[in-house]
Amino acid sequence: MDTAPKVLVVDDDCDVADSIARLVRAKGYVVCTAYDGWDAIETIETFKPRAALLDINLPTVSGYDIARHIRSTCDPDVLLIAISAHSDPVHKAHASAAGFDHHFTKPPDFVTLLDILERHCSLPAAAG
Repeated sequence: MDTAPKVLVVDDDCDVADSIARLVRAKGYVVCTAYDGWDAIETIETFKPRAALLDINLPTVSGYDIARHIRSTCDPDVLLIAISAHSDPVHKAHASAAGFDHHFTKPPDFVTLLDILERHCSLPAAAG
């Protein structure tokens, strides 16, 4: 039996995290949310996401550090997407150096975000 790809959504603003999670879940993904950096790192160990959508400015552990953790301990093909209030080239360069594949400024363009997820994390075909 095929299972839907897992996506981790991390943001310290619970409303933002929950809204993104609802949108991604509605497209057929299995979604888990975390609201701070330590919670995200603990969740990664058991949830084993195919993609992670990470805020950068988090309490306890930054999104940059979470990305580096994922890159050093998880499947190297995990899709990492930064979703940040910062859009300047310096922050984008830091995101790239930490291992992020994409960087979105809040609020993200959800059509593009979902397209990237779909291309990277193909959903299983619907049963007929």
